Amino acid sequence: MEFLVSEQDTEDERHHTQLVLAYLKDLKIEAMLLENRIQQLGSADSSAKDAARTKLKGLLQTSSRYRVRDVLTQVQGTDLHAECAILYGKLGQHDDALKLLVYNLQDHAGAEQYCHDYTGGDRTARQQLYESLLHVYMSPVPASQRAKMGGGPVDLTPHAIELLNSPRADLNATEVLSRLPHEWSIGVVERFLRRSVRLNVHEERMRRIEHGLARQAWLQASAELQRLKLRGTLVTDDSRCSLSGKRLGENPIHVDAVTGAVWLKKYNHLREQSEQPTAPADDRRR
Repeated sequence: MEFLVSEQDTEDERHHTQLVLAYLKDLKIEAMLLENRIQQLGSADSSAKDAARTKLKGLLQTSSRYRVRDVLTQVQGTDLHAECAILYGKLGQHDDALKLLVYNLQDHAGAEQYCHDYTGGDRTARQQLYESLLHVYMSPVPASQRAKMGGGPVDLTPHAIELLNSPRADLNATEVLSRLPHEWSIGVVERFLRRSVRLNVHEERMRRIEHGLARQAWLQASAELQRLKLRGTLVTDDSRCSLSGKRLGENPIHVDAVTGAVWLKKYNHLREQSEQPTAPADDRRR
């Protein structure tokens, strides 16, 4: 199965799903063997388990052909929280993935990386994910999760402030300000506000530059089209139809104002079926 997926690049979802489940089975076996060795010897080498988990995570991240829900049912309820977060991301359940990363793994750098990785170049989607992560930090931690995080009070506010001040985080300033507690001082979010203003000014300037370049290209194309339309096309008795190859003589003809192509009127239906562009409505007849 590994040969089919890795070497033959099969796109059959059954093959990808079977390979993922096989990797998962190998990981569970290695974890069980490691636990037995630790119970017997007090310590053991975990490299085999780590290698099996690396293979599983790599396939989960890179493949888009396996049946995600089938794999998720096998992973839920285990301690494979990072793998479960990947599967939630594949399903678009980003809130669940972020909560796993924050509550269960306490991997705040990983949560920020998740927001960046799962949105590609879509800035709106990226901002929504970062706002979801900020909402997780600003919301009270559920009692069921507090037990997993030590049992005592859990304050994620410092991580919220760190996210706001992160140069990588892409957050909508208007949305963020509507979520912040009223008792926060301006000094807490000053760096975020300054960075947001600079970014918005930069993006507005880039939009104006792109608009100016597009307008320049449009003007150049319009001028070239006008020049082509004004260009004369010489038609004589020896001129031949570009479709049939016959001499034009006194036959009614069409002349393409842009390309200068000349064809007999009776072959017009053939031209419509050809790969040549359709003649403009203002074609001149000569």
